[in-house]
Amino acid sequence: MSEENEAQSKRNERRGEGEMWRSEIWAGLELDFGSDQETLNPQAEAWIEKIVQEPWVAGLLQLTERRGWWVGTEWWLFDELKRFAGKRVYRSSDFPYTLDELLEYQAIAHEPFRRLELGVVNYREILAEDFLYRYDAPEWDWDNYVLVYRGNVALRTYFLRAEEHPDPLPLTLLLIAAREPRAPTIAGEGPPAS
Repeated sequence: MSEENEAQSKRNERRGEGEMWRSEIWAGLELDFGSDQETLNPQAEAWIEKIVQEPWVAGLLQLTERRGWWVGTEWWLFDELKRFAGKRVYRSSDFPYTLDELLEYQAIAHEPFRRLELGVVNYREILAEDFLYRYDAPEWDWDNYVLVYRGNVALRTYFLRAEEHPDPLPLTLLLIAAREPRAPTIAGEGPPAS
């Protein structure tokens, strides 16, 4: 762990020595984030700012600082988040302890995650189509199944641009090309004969 992370962890532990840390995540369930609003109400904006400052979110951001993405196991992810957050925070019942809890928190805190351009994905839970066409993260596989990313760093941007295009042809061509068998690269290799 870097010296900066250790210092942050110690600061987190010193704040309110005897108090148990409480997350603001559940307060967001009662707020109105209607898509018809041009600007959010002040309570929603204040909640977003609080979520962005929470230790588990700051830990996720820290993980993505070097490459823009992080890949590993659930155990490794929470080991890193616990080290970053400090004992007072990670011993709280409000700290996410499993990947499923973290993904639930991400769903609740959709707006703060969107603003931070932060995402967490479980390789084992996504559709094969999404994996093949949407994500591009080296080392992300069945064994290292957690992907934490910022912005478009771990995404296939050409697929995203085609997906957002008003004409369906570019996306259709990408999907067809991805399913076409590739030409053999070494003599005798290639797709099995049908």
